[in-house]
Amino acid sequence: EKYDSSKGTKFETYAIWRIRGAILDELRSLDWASRSIRRKARNVEEVARDLGQRLGRAATEEEVADALNLSPTELSRLMDEVHGTALLSLSKSVTGDEDQDFIQLEDIVDDPAHKDALEIMETEESREVLLETIDHLPEQQRLVVALYYYEEMTLKEIGEALHISESRVSQIHTRAVKTLKARLGRVL
Repeated sequence: EKYDSSKGTKFETYAIWRIRGAILDELRSLDWASRSIRRKARNVEEVARDLGQRLGRAATEEEVADALNLSPTELSRLMDEVHGTALLSLSKSVTGDEDQDFIQLEDIVDDPAHKDALEIMETEESREVLLETIDHLPEQQRLVVALYYYEEMTLKEIGEALHISESRVSQIHTRAVKTLKARLGRVL
């Protein structure tokens, strides 16, 4: 709908940029950290690296905080935000009263949550492998896969956009899926 052939750009070129953008948007949506948090993290890393090079040793937290015009406490908060973590004692009482023998965090933390985190990581790794494998498909197969799965176009719509028959699109799609299954089967 947004493609404008009067600009002299081939549809394939347009589609590849749109699809790549959609893939990046999806990957960003899966990331727990916002762009601003990632930017802050890069800034802290750059400052620490530059200081380390100048000093000839690893910079201390105080030195990094000074270079960023932050107090050590502010740097610590920033790093917690960047890493998305806060340290908790699992032995602390959930009620806040250590004398009472009520529920402790260690009693309510469930091990399957760790499995879920592992599954999430494996899913993200699988997604990365899939995207890399799609990038290695021949251009026409890559385009059909992208239009079908990311732009959610029908085979008929893809055929019309590429000026080929729906059955030819189906053949290209089938070949692409077989190639992906074969390559991913070896990797995963």
